[in-house]
Amino acid sequence: MATQEIAANLELDTLVDDVQACIADVTNLSADELTKKLTDAAKKVNPEEKDGILALCLQLMGCDSYLAEEEINNFFVLAGILGIDTEHAKGILTELVEEKEM
Repeated sequence: MATQEIAANLELDTLVDDVQACIADVTNLSADELTKKLTDAAKKVNPEEKDGILALCLQLMGCDSYLAEEEINNFFVLAGILGIDTEHAKGILTELVEEKEM
């Protein structure tokens, strides 16, 4: 699903511009700087929304119906940054894979 289609579905008129600005903001960061930025942002996330955010990121990673090893590794890094334990993250991953197989 293209970014513009996602924006239309979510009624977020500025999503494309916002995504492009975020990408530009992190493009030249070192791994440590990016981790700090993500960790700081994760602290502001409502705990009740963390699972949904992780699941949404996973859906976006797999929107081409393929998850590369690097994407799966990034998924577990993001889970850790959000404070979601590995076993729970595996459950979210398994649920999406099973859903896609149906």
